[in-house]
Amino acid sequence: MRVTKSCAGQGMLLLLLTLILSGCGGGGSTSGTVANAPATTTLSGVAAKGIIKGGTISVYLVPPSGDITQKSRIVPDLTTDTVNGTFSVNIGTSTGLILLEASGDYIDESDGSKQTVTGLRSAFVIGNGGGVVPAAITPLTETAVQTALTTNGQIGTNLTQGAITAANTLVSDLFQFDILATQPVEPLNIAMNAATQAQRDYTLALAAIAKQSKTSTLGGVINGYRSDLSSIKRLSQASVDGFRKGLTDFLGDSTYNKTGISSVTSGLSQVGYYTTTLKLGATGQFATGTIIRGVQLTLNLPPGISIRADSGGIPLDGIITASGVAANGSYFIPAKYDATARTLSVALINSNGFGSGEFATIKLLTASNVVPTVSSFTVTNTKVVTQGGADITGMTTIYPTLSQ
Repeated sequence: MRVTKSCAGQGMLLLLLTLILSGCGGGGSTSGTVANAPATTTLSGVAAKGIIKGGTISVYLVPPSGDITQKSRIVPDLTTDTVNGTFSVNIGTSTGLILLEASGDYIDESDGSKQTVTGLRSAFVIGNGGGVVPAAITPLTETAVQTALTTNGQIGTNLTQGAITAANTLVSDLFQFDILATQPVEPLNIAMNAATQAQRDYTLALAAIAKQSKTSTLGGVINGYRSDLSSIKRLSQASVDGFRKGLTDFLGDSTYNKTGISSVTSGLSQVGYYTTTLKLGATGQFATGTIIRGVQLTLNLPPGISIRADSGGIPLDGIITASGVAANGSYFIPAKYDATARTLSVALINSNGFGSGEFATIKLLTASNVVPTVSSFTVTNTKVVTQGGADITGMTTIYPTLSQ
């Protein structure tokens, strides 16, 4: 949960505990009648390797069996815009697993040559029809499709909704932008100036992959990524190093880099960083399973581990959540991440009370060359209180557990 202002000190923990336990709550919600969703869905996106102008887009529905050899065409093929490679198509009331394929010519960002790509894919799930669904088609969405098709190291023909959703999320996480919703642009100064930062990063990432492909092939680069993701659920250091070299080579190429950007952006500097999940738990000789009403602590992070946070050090939404025995009735005092000290200050209030067990989950941003161990994390400055604010720190042990 993200809260917009920070506080510190044990006094605030006890004050909020008293307020919550006495029924003085914060926050609210809205409710009302939800309008019926539009009857049809429009897919809106861009096909890019470089930008594929005047290319062909095919739109398919994958059957419930997941067998992509039995995919069915939803609409006639369409043509991408001849200026910016965008497309838009109404797919009616179709829902389920959608597969897009793009083919056409593009200008290779790395050397200005004209190239042709066929069968570049993107896949995603539409649960409830209606509205506009963003749908980029790029080498990174192709990476996600191939990863989702992989079983026991081999690419097959069975594509499930769960597998493609997980693969899209994983690739987006590793590249620090949404590979489907973000739309890359032409790698030219005028287009980059009008783009969002995520769009700039996506565009530069595709240029980096183009450079990386010069020592292999595009298919070879994608296959390397796929092999990593299907086996270790992240990019290998070799793949990360290859991407970084491709990026720096492109940015330093005064002949073919027309983006107006010459230095690595903060987002792309973390390509290959992956999410590690740390859980905090409590244990003690408690007479009741609802004894703990508040916990305050400092989590000390090892080198190579950080927290996704805003410029003020407030963790982004979803980075810290109440879980396990504290999943219900919990409220976090605004957490604070100190990147220099590598510390995360956490304080949780629970109106129901809880006992031994997991009470919080924290998503850690982990450098590509780091494999953390639970012993590399320490918990200090702990304070645990029960109803009324009585201190029970001495009878409680706070411990971390780790998963990837």
